[in-house]
Amino acid sequence: MKDAIGYLRVSTREQGRSGLGLAAQRHDIETFGARERFSIKFWYQDIQTGKGKDALLLRPGLAAALKEARAARCPLIVSKLDRLSRNVHFITGLMEHKVHFVVAALGRDCDEFTLHIYASLAEQERKMISERCKASAAALMRKGKKFGLAVRSKAWRRRVSALGRASLIKAAMERAEAYRLHIEWAFRQPSVDGSARPISFRAAASRDLDPEFIQSELGELLRMAASINDGYGSATFLLERFGSAARNSRLHRAGTQWGQWWDSVYLCDYAAQPPFRRSVNRILVRGESVHQLERVIHAGPIRVDRGRRRDEKVMISGALTLLTNAVIAYNTWKLHQVLERSREAGRPVPSDAILAHVAPIAFRHINFQGIYRFPLERYLDRLLPSLVPGQKIAAGAK
Repeated sequence: MKDAIGYLRVSTREQGRSGLGLAAQRHDIETFGARERFSIKFWYQDIQTGKGKDALLLRPGLAAALKEARAARCPLIVSKLDRLSRNVHFITGLMEHKVHFVVAALGRDCDEFTLHIYASLAEQERKMISERCKASAAALMRKGKKFGLAVRSKAWRRRVSALGRASLIKAAMERAEAYRLHIEWAFRQPSVDGSARPISFRAAASRDLDPEFIQSELGELLRMAASINDGYGSATFLLERFGSAARNSRLHRAGTQWGQWWDSVYLCDYAAQPPFRRSVNRILVRGESVHQLERVIHAGPIRVDRGRRRDEKVMISGALTLLTNAVIAYNTWKLHQVLERSREAGRPVPSDAILAHVAPIAFRHINFQGIYRFPLERYLDRLLPSLVPGQKIAAGAK
């Protein structure tokens, strides 16, 4: 018998406490395994919703099951496709990455076309369930029915809110303690202007952050972010809420301080993690190199003031991007030729880890002031097929 990994999922905590759904899925997988001669090596389960394309972040059981299946080189078995996910993007990603999973309800030899159809049906079913639940909830609310936290007492809500704040503060303190040595070392380093603190850390440390105030508005911030992420809001709505006219809004001040807090966390990561610091510096250097190449290309007869209308600016920007990509493509081709010739000649070639740091953005070997001529007549039939005499006659004959 061949080994396999079993995965179970239910959506709500009530279903997880009853255990009936999990037991039914396990029975279906065991029956399918006995029929197809599969031996379930390990079982994993989650009590989480099936929506969303970031299922691996929300469902640790699924992430562990996929990791175990890859390590053991055995299939992952689920009872139905919607137990794996109700998102077409996630199912398609698993198929594109050649993750071997088997759906017991569809059989062992189900092809990818059928899986795509069932994944689309599962996602549509999730949308219909959500619409029915929202419609029924709206009808009951019109009749005066209360839901969620509204049915709980104020004392219960205050207790839950206090527990949530305490857990967030505890997590923040634990992360701060992890960075304590690095932050203290950074504060001891002299600045270029002779002050006691480095410039970047002095700016972060001098900010007046109020954790309790951020906590009081955190629920509204999360609700606004979730509505935009799920498509119920728009970026225009976000700009209206955080525009210049909202300076006196509590939500605006909380969002600003929340952003400053994450700026400080980013500085801590930058100071404490050398690999992260190297990757950021490498990205900045490459971006500046691309900008320098664009400035060299743009230093020609086309001036900036020529682009007065929007279509002119779009045309100039598109042409500049095209020429920049052409230089990068040419450099990539030349580098590939050099590496292939070195390998054929038996000369040592840098490893892939070193070549990953080489960016094809050099331009000193290119003459930007010269005149280039291309044999267009050689490619005329592909560039402008309507001007080729033979094809033009054939088109007229039709």
